Amino acid sequence: MVIKARDVLKNFSSVFLTNLLTLVVGFVTAILVPKILSVEDYGDYKVFTLYLSYIGLFHFGLIDGIAVKYAGKTVVELQKTILGTLSKRLIQIEGLISLLFLILSFIIFKGVYRFIFCIIAIDILLHNIISFYSTVLQITSMFSKFSQIGFYSNLLRLIGVLVLYILSKYNSATSQEYILIYLISEFLQIIIYVFLLRGLLFNKTSNNNVNLSELFKLGTPLLISGLIGTLILNMDRQFVSILFSKHEYAVYSFAYNIINLLITLITSLSIVLYPSIKRLKESELEVFYNNGIIIMSIISFGCLSLIPFVGKFINWFLPQYTESVIIIYLITPIITSLSIIQVFIINFFKSVEKTMEYFKISIFVLIISFIGNLIAARVLRSINAITIASVISSYIWMIVANIYIQKCFSKKSNIYIYPTIMTLLYYLVYNIRIINNEFFMAFLYFIVYSIFSVFFFIRNKRMKYDEASS
Repeated sequence: MVIKARDVLKNFSSVFLTNLLTLVVGFVTAILVPKILSVEDYGDYKVFTLYLSYIGLFHFGLIDGIAVKYAGKTVVELQKTILGTLSKRLIQIEGLISLLFLILSFIIFKGVYRFIFCIIAIDILLHNIISFYSTVLQITSMFSKFSQIGFYSNLLRLIGVLVLYILSKYNSATSQEYILIYLISEFLQIIIYVFLLRGLLFNKTSNNNVNLSELFKLGTPLLISGLIGTLILNMDRQFVSILFSKHEYAVYSFAYNIINLLITLITSLSIVLYPSIKRLKESELEVFYNNGIIIMSIISFGCLSLIPFVGKFINWFLPQYTESVIIIYLITPIITSLSIIQVFIINFFKSVEKTMEYFKISIFVLIISFIGNLIAARVLRSINAITIASVISSYIWMIVANIYIQKCFSKKSNIYIYPTIMTLLYYLVYNIRIINNEFFMAFLYFIVYSIFSVFFFIRNKRMKYDEASS
């Protein structure tokens, strides 16, 4: 079944506009929150968000199982199934886990860490309910409502920053206040989700015979792979948070936050693609995957020419984070590798139900990432070295996964050559300075990027023509 271009374009446009708004709001919060908070308070807040990224583990694969089993179903089809019952079961499970984690956090931790982990314990319940509702919208292709939620979520984030700014005028803006604001916004999002999904969640015809074991079985490999992916992505920050000072961790986290804004915008396509990819035939999937990665690579590397402008802005607006500029320069190529992984590679393994193979690849990359970051942190004792280790790990992840995927296709394609060579050219241009001027280097990079992209595109077309002729 061929993906209907009009439907995909419509869904993508809706989600892309929402993510564009998310990017704008994210940029505002990314520069205003560290401006309002002290560097130490910002460090505490980023410790909170670091460990917050693991709480998706506590649904134990149930939400991933729902995504796998019901992806591509229509709203009408799901109204006759078990979503209402699943919602109740999920709330019961997460409520119990949240309570136990809250008690343990209160007993084990002290000081600011007790506060941080107690809030995380409460958010286990709230976050996983939101994740469940978000999954329902995505698998049913209800992207108009998904976009509505995105709008309200961004509005709540802006209000949160406004409240923090008001508190700063009374000298009471700290990381703890901002973390509480975050928790309140999570609760308000649940209310919005329940209102929008009331027809699905409170459907009287909902089936009460829930086969939880089947959903857990389907979702567990994806959950573990997702957890491993999170560990890979967080590996550098874990090392920096443990082995370096709070100030250094705050600076490093700020740099990573800026990069994540661009990744969020680029990977917005992932939300739309999975239900559509699920319907593709094998031959169609091969063409879609290879062409998609080439386009994704060209777009993401084009964005890298903007980095010097970001650096100049940080030096002007947030001079206390000037040290983060060099980290941004070093870590920027990770935008391409992570975008390809999140948009195409993960969706491929999910759509063909090869989650165990993806799990094995993720384990291998996790080991490589740990060794690389350990050497960078313990032997070289350098944050810059940790940054480079993270970029290398992400490219190994992309290349190894792509090598496996190409084995599943009838025609092999070395599409990972373009992003790999472009990364080397990026480092070459920005580190061998002909003129000590960031804007000149950006212009030079754009020229190199344009020439190589055109060369690669022509070469790729010629190879396809030769294959068709033979």
